[in-house]
Amino acid sequence: MVFLTITLICFIVGIIGFIIGGGFGTILTPILVLLGFDITDAIFTVLFAQFFGEVVVTILHHRVGNANFSYCSQDTKYGLLFGICGVSSILGVFLALSVNKEFLILYNVAVLLFLGTLVLISRFSSKRMLASKKVLLVGAIAAINKALTGGNYGPTILVGSLLLGGNVKKIVAIISLAETITCGVALVGYFLGGVVVDGQILFFAVLGTLLASTPSVFLVRKIPRERLRRLIGILMILLGLMLLIGRGLI
Repeated sequence: MVFLTITLICFIVGIIGFIIGGGFGTILTPILVLLGFDITDAIFTVLFAQFFGEVVVTILHHRVGNANFSYCSQDTKYGLLFGICGVSSILGVFLALSVNKEFLILYNVAVLLFLGTLVLISRFSSKRMLASKKVLLVGAIAAINKALTGGNYGPTILVGSLLLGGNVKKIVAIISLAETITCGVALVGYFLGGVVVDGQILFFAVLGTLLASTPSVFLVRKIPRERLRRLIGILMILLGLMLLIGRGLI
């Protein structure tokens, strides 16, 4: 029953996360913590499942034309640029393994509330272009958040991309490519840190995530983006508050 629950949760969260271009780890990590997972095990499980899911989603986005990931295309360059920023997630891994776990939970809550609010108000943001150095800074911060919390990478990039005024559907696809690299780097860090999670839990988490990959890609073109962004913003804020209550921090 536990494994079925994990598969179902990963499927539902995968649908939401892959459609909006972020939010998979942001939503799933606190849910796993609320289910009784150790925060470090929850983050590792999220990273592991999302890595395989993002690989499939990236391929499908290219196949259906949501983005062009052919050799040396602009979409590929942007995806690799954000993904290279994932190297900074190693810093987040070592911080996550060395600081107090209650601090990690509070940090996760803070990011959830902050990004949730940004997603909700992002429609009011200007469409001015940002310098490439600022784009790299956003990618680096997002990568550290990814390793520290298991999520918040896609939403951070998404909010930054709104400020850049980019094509939303392409951004969603590009984030999947970047997430693949970032998750892979962060996983290496956790492996080196000696983190071990039950293999059955990882299997069913990956299964649920992979089941979500195909329908999410085909729904990207059909669901209104603004409505989904508002939904994700509300979910982030609600989950942040639920995490505070569930851990007895308020």
